[in-house]
Amino acid sequence: MRIIGGKWKGRLLEAPQSGSTRPTQDRIREALVSQVLAARALSLKGAYVLDAFAGTGAVGLELLSRGAAHVTFGERDKKAALTLQKNIAVLSAEKLCEVFLGNIVNNLESYCGKSFDIVFLDPPYKDDPFLSNEVLTALFARELLSKGALIVHERAQEKEPLSLPFLRLVKDKKYGSTSVALYTVKEKNE
Repeated sequence: MRIIGGKWKGRLLEAPQSGSTRPTQDRIREALVSQVLAARALSLKGAYVLDAFAGTGAVGLELLSRGAAHVTFGERDKKAALTLQKNIAVLSAEKLCEVFLGNIVNNLESYCGKSFDIVFLDPPYKDDPFLSNEVLTALFARELLSKGALIVHERAQEKEPLSLPFLRLVKDKKYGSTSVALYTVKEKNE
C-alpha cells in the first residue's frame, strides 16, 4: 500500500500481518478522495477527519497528505493499531494524529478536539451497518459533526446505504464488490 497523492505521494505504508483488517484498495481510496475533494471544492485544507475504523490508517493518512489538518483514528484491533502507529511514525505525522484503541464510541466521550468535517466509516462488513449507525448517532448526539460535514461510508455492495434521519445521501457508487456512499448532514430545517 502507498500514499497516492499530496506531500507524501508514493510513500509506502505497512499492512498488518493479521487477517483482521481489509485495507481500502488504492483505486477505491483514490475515487473516494476525489469525491471528498469535489464535495469540498477541491480543498482539504484545515479539515478535521475521523477515520473511525482505521486499520492501517491509509485513508486518514491520504487525507493528511492532501491537506487535512488533523485525523483522529479509531481501531479496535491491537495489531492493526500498532501498524497504524508505525505508519504515522514513518510519515512523522504524530502531531497531526490521535489514535483511539477500542470502541470509538466510548472514546468519543473523552474527545475534546474540534468537530469533524469529514468522517470515514469502513467497519468490518459483518458488523455493518450497526457499527456505522452507532458511530454516527454518537457523533450527532455529541454535536461533533461540523456544519456541512461529509460522511464517507465504505460497505459491501450488497448492503444498503445508511438511513439515518439526519443524513442526506449525496452519491452512492459501486466499485466491484464494494460500494462507497457520500452523505452530508441535513440542515435543521430539512
